[in-house]
Amino acid sequence: MKDFLRKTLNEICSEEHIKCTHLSDEYITKLEKDGKTRYISGTHMGCNSYMANLLADDKYAMYEVLKNAGIPVIEFKLVWDRNNIKSSNNIDNSLKEIKEYYIANNKHIVLKPNRGYAGKNMYNINEENQIEPAFRELLDQTDTIVVNPYYKAKHEHRVIILNGKVRLIYTKTLGRDEWQFNLAQGGKVDKINSKGLEEKLETLAMQAYNQIGANFVSVDIFECEDEELRILEINGSVSMEKYVEQMPEEYEKAKNIYRDAIRSMFA
Repeated sequence: MKDFLRKTLNEICSEEHIKCTHLSDEYITKLEKDGKTRYISGTHMGCNSYMANLLADDKYAMYEVLKNAGIPVIEFKLVWDRNNIKSSNNIDNSLKEIKEYYIANNKHIVLKPNRGYAGKNMYNINEENQIEPAFRELLDQTDTIVVNPYYKAKHEHRVIILNGKVRLIYTKTLGRDEWQFNLAQGGKVDKINSKGLEEKLETLAMQAYNQIGANFVSVDIFECEDEELRILEINGSVSMEKYVEQMPEEYEKAKNIYRDAIRSMFA
């Protein structure tokens, strides 16, 4: 567990009179109050159902659900699933599929883990000879792999929703010489200065939130160069560590979001 989350949980539990026990090398946290026991796994706060977390954390499943509902969403195509007998041990076919997708999408794609997080192990591919090395590296890192078209975006926005209410919304801008907006990969936090844009982001994020039946998630939204808004991903694991690192004055606000999430677990 990260120092930020450990500190925050320990403070909340002390203030709320909750017994907090860190287990499994701090991967699991046990919370006890009034004869009730609840668990936190990493930054999964235990607020969501299994199915909601599955849909939130699986990019391909999330894409299919939102597309089916008519919600604007970045396209994801599943190109490798080690647990699916139809695709396992068929690397050549997967490479052929990725190369065809590369040609069909203006020779610029992104290859990444289907259940990845924090912007890790993502490959920005704009030359065909990059495809096979990236794919083979991903085979050693993950069981499922997706590809998506490269979308040139002005900004990426994050909306954090708890129990049907937007609790935090902010913009992520690119770091110098970076192509990713993820804060763990050099992205920068910025405030949203347009009320109209903020309202549009909240509306779109709530549409996605309601489709997956979650209670506590963050929703990332791409603002493309033509100002079109599309859901990029939903995170059942809500992390505010990097946000607070860049905006330390927001610590209490972030802490209170986690506090309310924990309270809802015992409600």
